[in-house]
Amino acid sequence: MAFYGVADIGGTMIKLGVADEKGTILARGEVKNPVREAGVGAMIESVASAVHDFRKSYALEGLAVSTAGVVDEEGVVVHSGPAFPGYEGTTLAARLGKLTGLPCAAMNDANCAALGEAWIGAGRRLSPLACVTLGTGVGGAVLMDGQPCVGASGFAGEIGYLPFEDDILENAASVSALVRFVTDAKKMPVEAIDGARVLEMARAGDDAAREGVMRQMHALAAGLAALICVVDPAIIVIGGGVAAGADVLAPALSEEMARLPLADPMKKTRIRFSTLGNDAGMVGALSYFLQKFIR
Repeated sequence: MAFYGVADIGGTMIKLGVADEKGTILARGEVKNPVREAGVGAMIESVASAVHDFRKSYALEGLAVSTAGVVDEEGVVVHSGPAFPGYEGTTLAARLGKLTGLPCAAMNDANCAALGEAWIGAGRRLSPLACVTLGTGVGGAVLMDGQPCVGASGFAGEIGYLPFEDDILENAASVSALVRFVTDAKKMPVEAIDGARVLEMARAGDDAAREGVMRQMHALAAGLAALICVVDPAIIVIGGGVAAGADVLAPALSEEMARLPLADPMKKTRIRFSTLGNDAGMVGALSYFLQKFIR
């Protein structure tokens, strides 16, 4: 059995693990992303350090990385947001390969999540597949015949940038937006609660949390409507940390989708929440690595 290091670099945390060739996560860890305080070099070193620790127990044959930002086929970050100062232009795959001595592949996190769901998650054997990830922001990806559509600038599928009510969708449909609405309504500091806590409050019947969920799903429905009309996917998978809150979010999303005049375009599109949860990025990164180096 072959073993591979896997990593998912997010704005706040870096998830790390070891997986086999079937995508099963065998070991896992998590570290705070030091990029804002210590820079990109420290972030890359933290991933490499974790890989070295995993190699004490596993004979790794490669490293697969999911990361925020637009990444080209050589594993170079060609665009990044303000959460990653100095990241743009980073030769991520090459630097990690040099530090670990392993072949390395890197890809955008939303594309990785889509690949993971298509491989062993909610979207198996379904195409076209769209994936929307809700977290600090809103990510998106589209797979056609199992391969990511990246577009001319690498932004294909990124519905977070869609215009929405004089702003962009990301600022209304993200988990950050949900938390901000609830904390504003309760006159609390935004740091007082997180998305998981808001969902707990909604389950318990808290009015502000329930209204926040409906507002978030109203915005998300608008973005999904655009995806459906342009891509006509067989399935849209909703991922990110919110997958654990499907019991709260799915009914609200269904209600909002039912309000849209999309009866004909929606006939064959399924909307499902991720079955891989926070592992989707790591699993999809491995799928991409295997396509690039093994298959």
